[in-house]
Amino acid sequence: MTSHENTIMLDYIPTAKLTGGLLAGGQGRRMNGMDKGLQPFRGETMATHVLKVLKSVSAQQVISANRNLDDYAKLGSPVVCDRELPHCGPLGGIYHLLKACDTAYLITAPCDSPLVSSELLHHLMALPASDTSLRCLHDGDRLQPLFMLIGIALTPMLRNYLAEGGRRVQEWLLLHQCEIIHTPAMKAQFQNFNTLQELAAGSGDEAPDQ
Repeated sequence: MTSHENTIMLDYIPTAKLTGGLLAGGQGRRMNGMDKGLQPFRGETMATHVLKVLKSVSAQQVISANRNLDDYAKLGSPVVCDRELPHCGPLGGIYHLLKACDTAYLITAPCDSPLVSSELLHHLMALPASDTSLRCLHDGDRLQPLFMLIGIALTPMLRNYLAEGGRRVQEWLLLHQCEIIHTPAMKAQFQNFNTLQELAAGSGDEAPDQ
């Protein structure tokens, strides 16, 4: 992997060449099996917050989900399931998003990080880029691999990795010499909410009884 810290970027991949992919296929184990993306946060669902930001940087959007499909469809974007290669974790969701993508690039964000901004995602969109570009963000302390930009040409390589039993996001990134972009000044935007208590604290609400 290559690594650097972005400062000022003047040129970006045009939104017309980008599909925004919302990753909402998790099982919510730490949230008692609840669908994280559909949990309320500051007046809207977490998925809605993230999808709005993806819409601001991309020409089209696709949602990866494996349950409550009608609820996700109500958000106004196509929904894809992990049908071809099920039970592959987040990389499986990314693969199925790529399959549904007819632009040059896919840019992804997880549904449980509702504080994300378009400014943060712009760090993934710097030019130059190619159809084999692969980038992800780093918050200054740890890698945030689900905030990713992927060139569409990497789709068959990801499928092969999954078909051979690969599941680890960071391992796949390493195999393809991912460019790591450090954004420590935006660390707060990576906060994800995995439990009802975390969600209540972040939204200012009282945690519901479990």
